Amino acid sequence: MTVEAVVCVSCGAKFRATHARCPRCRTPVAAAQRPRVRTETASSGRPVAAVLAALVTVLAGLWLYGREPAPRPTGPASGPAVRGPAPAAASIQTAAADTPVPPDPAFLLSPELPNNDPRPEDAALLARSRAALESEPMDAEALYDTGRVLLRLGRIDEALAPLRQAALMRGDQWPQAFTFAYACALGQRWQDAVAGFRRARVLAPNDAVTSYDLALAQQKLSDYRGAAQEYAAAIALDSSSAAPRLGLAISLDRQGKAAEALVAYQEALKVMPGGPDADRVGARMRRLEGEGAQR
Repeated sequence: MTVEAVVCVSCGAKFRATHARCPRCRTPVAAAQRPRVRTETASSGRPVAAVLAALVTVLAGLWLYGREPAPRPTGPASGPAVRGPAPAAASIQTAAADTPVPPDPAFLLSPELPNNDPRPEDAALLARSRAALESEPMDAEALYDTGRVLLRLGRIDEALAPLRQAALMRGDQWPQAFTFAYACALGQRWQDAVAGFRRARVLAPNDAVTSYDLALAQQKLSDYRGAAQEYAAAIALDSSSAAPRLGLAISLDRQGKAAEALVAYQEALKVMPGGPDADRVGARMRRLEGEGAQR
């Protein structure tokens, strides 16, 4: 509760503002003096403070509400609406990722050459051919035999030098030219492989595997047009083999020739055995068919 008091200007006495005269000296109290001195109890300010605090809170809340952005939506249900063909585009991208161009087929060893699998006697053959080279370093046959054995043992980098030298010394011999090119392909030396297979094809133009391996080496260098021509030559020489047909389809596919690639995949599937490779080809065909339907 608030109690107002005044101080007498004559005698200095302090008394309630309700008195018209000073109780001590009876001096009249001027009206302007009455609110000069104001005393409050400790509890009297609490309602006022509470009201002020509430008012500040309300004003702050209104200020923040006007400045803060709307809450960010969470969960798929509150996401932005998708308009137009976006779902179809997303499905196309997913399908493309799920059905890529099938992997390149493997290089083939021509049936005109001896089997390239490791043999129990390879260690002895290698020792014998190297002994021959110690006595005659330019022995073309010993160089070729050394390279062949190293190739069968999987030591490709070691096989390249003697096979290269043997191919140079026997430039008119298809086995040396083809084997060196084949070793380069296994070592992923594509430029040397292409040059070697071209030389071998000149020496044996009717060997389907030589044309096929040349096409595959060109494909590794992204020469898909040249690869398609060589695959076609290999198919003409051996129409029963699935590998060149698959290689042709892949090279056409990578050129963006979807219609031609689809036909080539269909021809490859006719002679391919069932399995993961055939499944990948079938998936790619369905993908190309779907693209054609959307055009």
